[in-house]
Amino acid sequence: MKLHYCDLCDKTIKLRCKKKHFNTTQHKSLSHSFINRYCVKNPEFLQIENILNKYIRDYRKKFNFFIIECKFKLDFDNNIFCVNLYTKNNLCSLRDIRRFLLTKICKFERMGYKFTNISEMNILFISKLIDMTYEYYINKPKSMLEWALIKKTANDPSLIKNFTNINHPLFIKYMNVVFDEGEIINLV
Repeated sequence: MKLHYCDLCDKTIKLRCKKKHFNTTQHKSLSHSFINRYCVKNPEFLQIENILNKYIRDYRKKFNFFIIECKFKLDFDNNIFCVNLYTKNNLCSLRDIRRFLLTKICKFERMGYKFTNISEMNILFISKLIDMTYEYYINKPKSMLEWALIKKTANDPSLIKNFTNINHPLFIKYMNVVFDEGEIINLV
């Protein structure tokens, strides 16, 4: 049986299902997203939340909204089990990571395995262009055409009215621009 590894989705699929996988909504949405992966080897159990919060704090400077997926590789008597934690931008569910891991560890210990350590912590941030902060967008490399558009909209914000159907970080900066006759435009 021949297999194909989709690096974007981080999963292995059968070669005959490759086309079907590429047409799924999950793969299509990930292909139009920014994906950043971070890997922490042998993190201490008590420092997991601090490590994740550090990455989140740095990533918030770049994007306003993102999806976080954490994958933990837990070692039990030379057996490795993977545990996934998937959450959106809210930190409420991220506060209970240790409790989540403790319940998973207890579940495996009831099955007869003995926990040794966490061998790896993979953090995956998924975000879209529309959610990019303006400051981060300005510092990214752009074409001459895009720089000309930025310059013209900075000089005359009323041009934004022509681009109301485009989701772009440049236009989000001028989200509530007052036009003539007191008209306010909302681009979201």
